[in-house]
Amino acid sequence: MPELPPEQRPRLMTPARGASATADARPRHPLEDSDHLAWQATAAVRLLERFGAQLLVALDAVGRGDDPALDAALLERDRLVVQLEPLLAALAEARALVRDWPAAPSASSNASQQAVALILAPVDDALQHAQLLHKRLADETREVIARRTQSPAPVRRGGRGGSVALVR
Repeated sequence: MPELPPEQRPRLMTPARGASATADARPRHPLEDSDHLAWQATAAVRLLERFGAQLLVALDAVGRGDDPALDAALLERDRLVVQLEPLLAALAEARALVRDWPAAPSASSNASQQAVALILAPVDDALQHAQLLHKRLADETREVIARRTQSPAPVRRGGRGGSVALVR
């Protein structure tokens, strides 16, 4: 897997601002870097929107029987998955870090969880939409393959001599 650019790398385990790396190596609370968390969430939503658009292109290609367009859409979808995976993993890590933060349960920890949930809500919505589109694409593809394998190949008569060719 390719290395992430610096702006996409999670900064959850870095020392607090102004502290040296050796002096204070405690994990940072995700809300200490809420600007970075929001940036990651925005980037993830944009990628998920592009992912969804590629799934719509793929659905259209399946409906038209356009295998080259389907292949191109699926190739782009795979490229987007490579970009999405580290972002979604970092966001999941932030959510888990807030949930499992070592502080005793309190109003502030509940507020932290709600704040992170609010930042990540658009990601959750976009991810759910992409998953539904992906499921629909899988269903449509399965149906098309089933129709192709169940229907007999049409018979086409040759121009001379009555030769028969099967066309799929």
